[in-house]
Amino acid sequence: MNDKQLAEQLEKTGNLMDLLNDADWLRQNAEAATEFTGYVEAGVGLQSYVNQLKRVSPDVFKVQKQQVKLLSILLPALHDWLNSWELGLSFEVVYAESQRLVYKRLVEAMETQVGWIEPLLSEDGLMAPVKVRERLAELLRPEDWRVLAKVAARDMEERILSRAQVQAEMLIAG
Repeated sequence: MNDKQLAEQLEKTGNLMDLLNDADWLRQNAEAATEFTGYVEAGVGLQSYVNQLKRVSPDVFKVQKQQVKLLSILLPALHDWLNSWELGLSFEVVYAESQRLVYKRLVEAMETQVGWIEPLLSEDGLMAPVKVRERLAELLRPEDWRVLAKVAARDMEERILSRAQVQAEMLIAG
């Protein structure tokens, strides 16, 4: 779309949106859009993001896309699995830490090309929840489980000590 054409339309009707009713204009712009091979961005704030995209190779982009897809399958299953453990108020901190650990282990698994990744990707998230949990259990290491246990214990300790402090302050004030 060129500025001259836009200026003429604005002068003629006062509304650029009227161009959407012009079949010739739509056809010309549709053809131009299919020939365009550059980047489209909106606003100055996106420039740094577009520059990052330009630096990412197609192979790296493919791996990142696979990671996102795998995480979209694994993280909801992880959430449900941890939720079934009845962690109470410590659930959120345990879940946050477990997400970090799953991502770390997933990156390692993708680098070593663990055999269950491709089937999980190809099933497009339709794998039974029990099977996804098995993959999560396979992904996380014994030291990861210990980290999660310590996170839950530390969170519970902080909550208990905080409550005790509040109670002590109430007794002193009362």
